Amino acid sequence: MEASIQQRNIREWIIAARPWSLPASIMPVMVTAAFILFSGKLEVSPFIAILLILSVAMFHTAGNLLSDYNDYINGIDTKDALCVRSLVDGRFSRSEIRIYGLASMAAACLAGSAILIFVQPESILPIVITGVLTAVGTSSYHLMKYRALGEIHIILFFGIMPAIATSLILSGSLDADVILLTLCYFPSIAAILLANNIRDIKTDTQANIKTIAMIAGGKKAYAMYISLLVIQPVSTLLLIAAGILPITSLVTLLSLPLFFKCIRIVRKSVDMPQEANDADKCTAQLQLFYCILLIISLIPII
Repeated sequence: MEASIQQRNIREWIIAARPWSLPASIMPVMVTAAFILFSGKLEVSPFIAILLILSVAMFHTAGNLLSDYNDYINGIDTKDALCVRSLVDGRFSRSEIRIYGLASMAAACLAGSAILIFVQPESILPIVITGVLTAVGTSSYHLMKYRALGEIHIILFFGIMPAIATSLILSGSLDADVILLTLCYFPSIAAILLANNIRDIKTDTQANIKTIAMIAGGKKAYAMYISLLVIQPVSTLLLIAAGILPITSLVTLLSLPLFFKCIRIVRKSVDMPQEANDADKCTAQLQLFYCILLIISLIPII
């Protein structure tokens, strides 16, 4: 039996939105903003950056909720699946989660619209196009997810699009260096989903959906996971060598112990998925820790 709204507290509403996943989308904004500041191209108030972070966070929240809604109605999230339990345990109704997701999308669009008041006129059209693409991409995530395109979606809408939006909004332009910078953090964002899909190969097969992990098989998917993570430090070193990142960005190598820990956990999930519930969480921690270190390295006083 579904619970009524009166029987739930604020904590349950927050948990339903999966706030622990938000750094995956917020950190690219913060890294890009730090890079623009480091490059001396910041031309607008930091207040705009706060609005941007709020908008991106709301888009991500909407994506989480609408994805959970679609997974539930399509029979992917069941009582035996490793998932957020809001719907499968009857804590929320389908309509509540759907409305919650649409309200989050509206909040994201509202925050994004407020940004347009403060940006340069010539930047408005590119920003609007970026925002529309993000909204469409966020709401259609499940369509790509079910067709083994989830990781591609994550790279586009959680790695590259936030960087483009941040650059256009804060500096009024888009430099190639900003796109190159995404190589330093989008691999670990995509790896979060890949780790989750490796763990869920059995349950996803039962749900009759396709993921890259299912198509490739556990061992090949594990090799893909390692490849994604390796791109991150290698790209960082190359950008340092090219003079795009400062030498202080070598501090990101402090994330290597967590890098190897995640690899061990995901390797375990290939053979014993039930014993590796922390695969995606570890990868998310790696992405967060790496991005924090990268931001610190870009602070001019360092």
